[in-house]
Amino acid sequence: MNYTDAMQKMNLHEKAAQLIIGQAEGTDVSSGFAEFIEKYKLGGYRVSGGNYESSAQLKNFTGNINKIYESMNIPQPLLGSDQEGGTLTVFRNKMTIFPTTLALGSTGDPELAFLQANIIGDELFNAGINMAFAPVADVNLQPQNSVIGVRAFGDSPATVAKFCVKYCEGLNSAGILNSIKHFPGHGNTTSDSHKGAAVNRVKTFEELNSTELFPFRKCVEAGVVDTVMVSHVALPEITAESEPASVSVKIIQGMLRDKIGYNGVVISDDMEMGAIINNYEIGDAAVKFILAGGDILLINQKRESQISAIEKIVKAVKDGVIGEERLNESLRRIFMLKEKSAAMKIDRKIFYKNKSEVVKQICLHAVNTVRDSNKILPWAITDKKIVVINPIQKNLTEADTSGGLKNNLPVYLKKYFSNVEELRISLSEGISDEKLSEITENFSLAVIITVNIQLFREQEKMIKNISEFMDTIAVISRDPYDVNFLPEECAVIASYSSDDFSMMRAAEIIAGK
Repeated sequence: MNYTDAMQKMNLHEKAAQLIIGQAEGTDVSSGFAEFIEKYKLGGYRVSGGNYESSAQLKNFTGNINKIYESMNIPQPLLGSDQEGGTLTVFRNKMTIFPTTLALGSTGDPELAFLQANIIGDELFNAGINMAFAPVADVNLQPQNSVIGVRAFGDSPATVAKFCVKYCEGLNSAGILNSIKHFPGHGNTTSDSHKGAAVNRVKTFEELNSTELFPFRKCVEAGVVDTVMVSHVALPEITAESEPASVSVKIIQGMLRDKIGYNGVVISDDMEMGAIINNYEIGDAAVKFILAGGDILLINQKRESQISAIEKIVKAVKDGVIGEERLNESLRRIFMLKEKSAAMKIDRKIFYKNKSEVVKQICLHAVNTVRDSNKILPWAITDKKIVVINPIQKNLTEADTSGGLKNNLPVYLKKYFSNVEELRISLSEGISDEKLSEITENFSLAVIITVNIQLFREQEKMIKNISEFMDTIAVISRDPYDVNFLPEECAVIASYSSDDFSMMRAAEIIAGK
């Protein structure tokens, strides 16, 4: 398709609609969804776990969406997914399960990031998806930040940059567009922009440039960036305003485009997050995003919001608030992106040989003993009773899909030990004094899986009480900051993740294998 000709043939409403990515609906293209696609001609759709029943079904679903665009002679839609891996794995066990991004970063090997992204990209491509909203380029600078945490490659800007560059390359090699996020960095906030305002109190641009902007800058310099996703984080100390980045001309145009020199497509984070809808009418926010230098709006919840954004953008152009040439500037960027996507389909290349082997290699390098002052590891008494205290996992944020998944460490320990019993507990409740006495009287070793102790402090009390009476091993299955809440006499293994391969590796360490 000649994208220049396509743009010239579009009316103002069609141009405005190309600036919006909505949410794909259902598991097949119903007549109602097809009518909406044909009427509003959005630039694309996000494909999520709710759209997936099977690989064949999803490929048919995305294929039918593409057919509608072809019939309208409209450029191919951007079909994007939040399939990051780790705690944000929207297709769960329907695609390859990887350890968390922090586990990947802790391997110290960016080539593993390339291979993981190549696998994820290949699986998305085979499902008819052409874009991943990944990698996370945030630097995890705030221990109390639950929305990023293990979704970041680490707390070193240089490490995050190296891994992001290879991850972007890995996605592209498989034919998938990337989106580095969440500019200008969500790693130094304590609040979640899904729910409300998120503020970074960094005081100078120089400090921001050497920390949270560093990975974004390095990715842009490396020429690997397809899109940059802008967050709803505010920088009041630097910009002297409370506006989120997604509607701030000082951040999008001033920082990202002028200072970093990025000239490609800028995508917003979902504009229906609390940080936006609690403070702006969605259509007005859409206009502010375009005026600030943005190109594509993610509006992933309500059709009414998507329609409002189109209407407000059209009105802003007619009223002279947004120049039509400014609108065309975004369209040219978007169409160039779609041209790249079409070209990548032809040139894509697969580098991995075995998916499971890549996952095993990540876990082998990531899962390690952090501390063992009392020389508890390895546990060599194979016939003594072991209790595994296993918390019931739940989603900690809206960008989390780990809730309800079971940690299988007890299963893998049974491969090496004959007397293993499991105790499931609530994260927020801990255990009773009666249960504590029962454990210390009847078991020789306690293996306790921890999940973000700073959020669920009952775990700290429980581990302290148990470790006073018996040998105790803590397996940190998420944020590594849990080590700061664990008693010195407790042996500590960091896995950063609760996926099966990570737990297999933790069991091997406990057994000395």
